[in-house]
Amino acid sequence: MPHEKVAPEHVMLTKQLLDVSLRTKPGQRMWINSWDHTLELASDLAWESKKRNCEVLLTVQPEDLWLRSMIEAPLELVDNLPAHFAAALEETDIYIYTLGPRKPIPWNTIPAERRKSVSVWLDTRYDKSRFAEQWAKVARRNKVRMVGIESTLATPERAESIGLDLEEWRRAMFEGCTADPGEMASQGRALEPLMNGEGQVHLTTPFGTDFRFRLDKRPPDYSYGLATEEKAERGEVVFLPTGGIEVSAAEDSAEGRIVYDPLIRTGKGEVEDLTFQVAQGRIKQVSARSEKRSSSVILEKELAMRTASDISDSD
Repeated sequence: MPHEKVAPEHVMLTKQLLDVSLRTKPGQRMWINSWDHTLELASDLAWESKKRNCEVLLTVQPEDLWLRSMIEAPLELVDNLPAHFAAALEETDIYIYTLGPRKPIPWNTIPAERRKSVSVWLDTRYDKSRFAEQWAKVARRNKVRMVGIESTLATPERAESIGLDLEEWRRAMFEGCTADPGEMASQGRALEPLMNGEGQVHLTTPFGTDFRFRLDKRPPDYSYGLATEEKAERGEVVFLPTGGIEVSAAEDSAEGRIVYDPLIRTGKGEVEDLTFQVAQGRIKQVSARSEKRSSSVILEKELAMRTASDISDSD
């Protein structure tokens, strides 16, 4: 059977990934891990890697199996890095994985005591699971360069859930994946001195956000799309789209109000004007307007838990 023509966006993405972000060389051993909804991209990526004379291992994670495992599988299997995973990683030079699953994770179906074991990001800066911690130890020891493709999160199901225009979201993701690392680095390095140290930050928006916090002494974390040896030595993942500088706040210094201006859709309804009141680094009050008045309390609690988790994970 003749091979189908590769989608133009896949051609550009694989070239950027293999030739710019990773600068692959013949003979390198590559492991590509894909969700089932991203298999076409993973297959194209594997083929382009083979054309560059790289050795390729391609694995697939079915969404249904993953979710059932998170809910029902013995906890020791979910929590720990299997020996054969570790063995494969030890023989790997480059690890590439797509982000997923296709649908938003139904956290309410996962027992509360198991949620901390769910590993999605794999990078221990954001992923606090034991699996990710054990993975990072092996990756650091073997200096595995790792890239996570975030653009695969732009799915119809997720766009509907959070109220985004799917095509616009995909376009923004694709442009971020193929942006010029040199240009990003030039602009980013000009900002790094301003975002370092112990400065005071004051954020305001026309929609009502008025939020202050103090930077701590930790250096900024930046990513310009290059999977370097230095990042491999730290066990860090380079995510695409890229081009960001992250700073961390002194945890007890955050004060003020955060207002989410977009309409937020969840499985239980729609939420407008989601607002957090923060004092001494903690969320003290949550309010929102919902079209489904009877379920507004449930929605507020659900969104507060989700957003608070996002805030804590980004510290």
